[in-house]
Amino acid sequence: NSDRSGSLSSCGPMWVASVVNAVGESQFWSSSAVVVIWSGFGGWYDHVPPPSLDAQGLGFRVPVLVVSPYARTNYIDHVQFETGSVLKFVESTFGLEALGAEDARANNLATSTLDMHQTPRGFSPIKSGSACSVR
Repeated sequence: NSDRSGSLSSCGPMWVASVVNAVGESQFWSSSAVVVIWSGFGGWYDHVPPPSLDAQGLGFRVPVLVVSPYARTNYIDHVQFETGSVLKFVESTFGLEALGAEDARANNLATSTLDMHQTPRGFSPIKSGSACSVR
C-alpha cells in the first residue's frame, strides 16, 4: 500500500481513500477529523532549507490533509506544523498535558484548519479505482 514517490503503485492512494470513506460513511463522521500525513518527503526536495528548532530539526516539509466535516473549504494553511502538531491537536481536544518538547512547542493542527463554529458538512465519498495496480 505504498504511496511513496517512485513506488509505481496505486495501492496507497486507494487505501487512504478506503479509510477516509469508512469514517465518512460511519456514524462517527460528524465528530471526526482524519489526518493524512506522509512519513517522508518522497525524494522531492523543498525550495527552502528546513527550519532548525532543535538537534533533530524539522526536516523537509511534507504534505498533510485534514478531512473533517469542520475542515475549512478550499483552504491551504501556511502555518508551520510538524508531526507534533497532530499530537498537540489530540492533547488540546481532550485536555491532556504535553508528552514532550515537540508537541509542547508545536502549533495545534486544528486551530486554523478546522472551523468548529460552522455547520458540519455531509460526507462526499472519495472515488478511487476498483483495484490497485503496481507497474
